[in-house]
Amino acid sequence: MTYTVTVIKETLRLYPPSGTARIIPPASGFTIQTPDPNQPKGGEVLRDGLELAESKSAAVLVCVVRRYTWEKVGLGSFEFDGDSPVLGDDGRFRVGEGAYKVLQITANPIDGMKMRVRRTE
Repeated sequence: MTYTVTVIKETLRLYPPSGTARIIPPASGFTIQTPDPNQPKGGEVLRDGLELAESKSAAVLVCVVRRYTWEKVGLGSFEFDGDSPVLGDDGRFRVGEGAYKVLQITANPIDGMKMRVRRTE
């Protein structure tokens, strides 16, 4: 599960959820009550909830992903001999063409990492 949580964290780092602005009209009577409103306690209060959210997200992701088969298509897809991928001399599966750009600082898939997804059940 550690790897799954790491994937979720990295995905959220690269693609953070968008925020939502909430505007409360003046004189609406809306109040926020806390034990000490001048002392925010965000880190202490959110830590347990964050761990729970991460573990639940990982559990849901694992349950969903294992019901499908994932196959890279386009650039970087495996070479096949019939139904089996071809194993190279170095012990890794051979790919048709390079999948990543080489003249940049970070590695990004050239074609956006196109995948073929099939339900296994």
